[in-house]
Amino acid sequence: GVPDELIIMDPTVSGIGYGIEYCYSIMERIRMAGLTQQDEKLQFPVICNIAKETWKTKEVHMANDELNMGDAKKRGILMEAMSAMVLLLAGGDVLIMRHPEAIKLVRETLAELIAS
Repeated sequence: GVPDELIIMDPTVSGIGYGIEYCYSIMERIRMAGLTQQDEKLQFPVICNIAKETWKTKEVHMANDELNMGDAKKRGILMEAMSAMVLLLAGGDVLIMRHPEAIKLVRETLAELIAS
C-alpha cells in the first residue's frame, strides 16, 4: 500500500455540480471528525485544486457586457482568490492556483489576517 505520509485528500472535487458551499461543508466535517474522533485517516493534508475548477466556470467566460458582471479577467481573478480563501478557512492545506494576481490577493489577505 501507499504509506500514510504520501497521502493527501482532495474533497474539492465534490463541488462539481454542487458548488463551493458543498466543498466547505465536507471539509468542515472531515476536519471535525479528524479532531473530535481522532480519526487519523481524516487528518491527512487537504489539497484544493482551485485553478482547474475556477477557470472552467461559465461566469468567468461570460462577455464583459453580459449581465453587468464587469471585466471577465478581473472576475476570474476575484473568483479564484475568493475560492482560495473560503477553502483555506474550511481547513485546506495546499492550494493549486493559476493566476498571479489571485495568488497576490490571497497572500495580502492572509498577511492582514495574521497581523490583526
